Amino acid sequence: MKKIVKRAIDYFEFTNSELKIIGFLTIAIVVGGVVTLWKATRPSPEIPIANLSQLERNFLERAQYAQGAKSKSKILTTRNVKTTKSTVSFLLNLNQATVEELTRLPTIGPQIAKRIIQFREQIGKFQRIEQLMEVKGIGEKRLKKIKQYLTISDNPER
Repeated sequence: MKKIVKRAIDYFEFTNSELKIIGFLTIAIVVGGVVTLWKATRPSPEIPIANLSQLERNFLERAQYAQGAKSKSKILTTRNVKTTKSTVSFLLNLNQATVEELTRLPTIGPQIAKRIIQFREQIGKFQRIEQLMEVKGIGEKRLKKIKQYLTISDNPER
């Protein structure tokens, strides 16, 4: 390896100053490439909706709505949602939410999510969010924790 470097130096007739600059630039390019690759493989941070202006919120909601068009449940407005220590970043329509979406709610696992959907199928549609207390496993405490994430709407967009 040293012979190859020495031949290159002799062939191109680099001075010591030029070699130092070439070495510095080579290291800078390698480090820059590593940082770029590292940033590209990192997951993007989730932006809390509560910290955005109303215009940004509307844009983000529409983008989420467009991306989630395959799902029956749509992410709705967060205008009237109270924020707690954990930032509210979604609002589910209780009459259209799937098992997967319901399990995103705090304290709701797959079993309770299935019970909610079974109950919804029995009654047709939820008229009030408080009807969830009729589902086995949901009491006042659990309802209080999830109520801020739920809405009931016939129109999936608003």
